[in-house]
Amino acid sequence: MRGYLDTPSMGLPDQATVDAMSEALGDWAAGRAHYAVWDRSMESCRTLFARLLDVQPSDVGLLPSVVPAVSAAATTIARGTGTVVAHRLEYRSLLLPVLAQVEENRIRWVDGPYVADTFAGAIDEATDGVLVSAVSSHDGGRPSLARLGALCRDADARLVVDATQAVGLVV
Repeated sequence: MRGYLDTPSMGLPDQATVDAMSEALGDWAAGRAHYAVWDRSMESCRTLFARLLDVQPSDVGLLPSVVPAVSAAATTIARGTGTVVAHRLEYRSLLLPVLAQVEENRIRWVDGPYVADTFAGAIDEATDGVLVSAVSSHDGGRPSLARLGALCRDADARLVVDATQAVGLVV
């Protein structure tokens, strides 16, 4: 059995992803690629992920890596004065871009199982943002993103989801 321990940075793709990427790169290398095809794939992914979060597709951003995506979200969150809810054992790739822009005293840390209930008690009208991973590496928890999305809408807070570790996962 093979092991792979570098999941916080990349994770391993499933075979369908490898096949799709290989085909896309082959088409690109042979001059057969059409950006419109890639754009349709991106929009399909945006729609599927929006459904998972119970939000509009226009609320889902597509960026090449989690760090610039979180940095962009953190810029908006940093403009506020409220709290940012995050699990104490959260991925550093999700936390560090926020901590670089938001004072530590605005972070409302939660502890416990990586489920929506753990985050729910910390979300209120003073919350500017909630940081969550679709799948946690420390306990495999998969919080209900739809529930967290609803809680954030009710609190007028931004929900920042790192789906990196969920690639290839059936949700």
